[in-house]
Amino acid sequence: MIAGLWALAWTAANTWWLARDRVLRDGDEEGHVGAAELFRGDLLSGEPLAFLARLWAGEMGDYPSLHPALIGGWWWLTGVGEPGVPLVRGLGLAWVLLAALAAARIAARGGHAGAPLLAFVATTLLPLPVALGRHFMPEGLLVATSALAVLAALRLAERPTAGRGAALGLALGLGLLTKQTFLLVGLPGVLAALWLGGPRGGGLARAARGLLVAVGVAALVAGPWSARHLARQLAYGAESVAHSGEGTLSAHLAFYPVALALLVVGPPLLLLALPALPQLRRRGPAALAATWLVVGLLALGLLPKKYPRLAAPLAPAVAVLVGVGLAGPRRAWAGGAALLLAGGGWLAWRSLTPPLDLPRPLQRVVPGCPQHWLGAPTDDDLGMGAVADLLRQAGPGPVRVPDGPEISCSLQTTAPWAEHLGPYLRRTGQDREVLLGEGDEPVSWVLTWEADGLPPGGEGGQTLSVPRLHGRFRLLRGTLAPR
Repeated sequence: MIAGLWALAWTAANTWWLARDRVLRDGDEEGHVGAAELFRGDLLSGEPLAFLARLWAGEMGDYPSLHPALIGGWWWLTGVGEPGVPLVRGLGLAWVLLAALAAARIAARGGHAGAPLLAFVATTLLPLPVALGRHFMPEGLLVATSALAVLAALRLAERPTAGRGAALGLALGLGLLTKQTFLLVGLPGVLAALWLGGPRGGGLARAARGLLVAVGVAALVAGPWSARHLARQLAYGAESVAHSGEGTLSAHLAFYPVALALLVVGPPLLLLALPALPQLRRRGPAALAATWLVVGLLALGLLPKKYPRLAAPLAPAVAVLVGVGLAGPRRAWAGGAALLLAGGGWLAWRSLTPPLDLPRPLQRVVPGCPQHWLGAPTDDDLGMGAVADLLRQAGPGPVRVPDGPEISCSLQTTAPWAEHLGPYLRRTGQDREVLLGEGDEPVSWVLTWEADGLPPGGEGGQTLSVPRLHGRFRLLRGTLAPR
């Protein structure tokens, strides 16, 4: 009952945040939305078999297809045209709740009545997993699939059956279909659960038969996509190594531990996990979670390209440590109060203030602009909605954007502004052609960009100022009369 009420309150608070955030999507995020739109298109066209084929083995870029398929299916089911509305975007919140349920069931193995509830709440207060749940990023789903896979492995180790082996295989397959880094952040927890699971440990030997079933089911779920795209994945891995960030060796080694403490979990929850340390001396959920966390961090450290979001699927391990560490016959209520005040206060503060950055020496390790997932909501879509309204009033016909504004790294890491306009118009019901750059093709309208301090170009037209881009758009009649 308490967990259900907390989930409702938590969902309402995050939906409030989503309703106030209209920021232009990050470039990586926009790519996932575009992939989801293809899945949605399959269902809109009445082709569910094409949807399944695209999910199981389709060519969708560098990543597997489960995440965009779920987003596209939900997007189609809601019937909403713009993916940024809370009803569509809020699907990511479900991944956090699924991870919280898994963490609660793992923490229940500690023997204290309050541990599951504390682990559940702690998972919903993990800063980066919650932030990713507010965005269209596969690491948000990977948080859930990793936690569910660890729970499935623990259940198999406790009582090996074919059914539990199949459940583990399904969880493994879904994790592999979410993102390749599941092998680094989910598999260590699965192996730890198999080794430490059961009343006496040694679950790996007892679960051998169930593991054969698990491997078979996982191969059935994720094998077709993996086999078909093996060559592309090897090329992608080589490209990732070639484009890794700079920085010293010490910065590379410290990156993920510091990112985990500062951005992924946050100092309050990390401190609240410390009471679980004495339990590491015996087999149980604390030892499982600690092994999962440490081995996962070491595995991630092998990656040349480093992003804080890659460590987010390890965060439920910290939630399990918080749950078993704060639980007990005399301290559960005090631990719960500390969790809400410290963990909840940190998440609320980070959700209403500008984003945090890693220490400067570690920033050089991250290639390109820093990606900010957790920060205050903003209703500034960099003029995208206003331009759409301007074009709707102007009338139909193709539009050319000769030279749109660049978006500063301080605002977002993404493609140039002009490249977002076409998809935005399409998703808001304006199915018009958008041509980028100079060209001779006839168009109905020309949308020019003028930096502040420069005289407006052309005759006539309407202007629209965009303060955060330090300039204005000017809509001019093109070489065709509006159709």
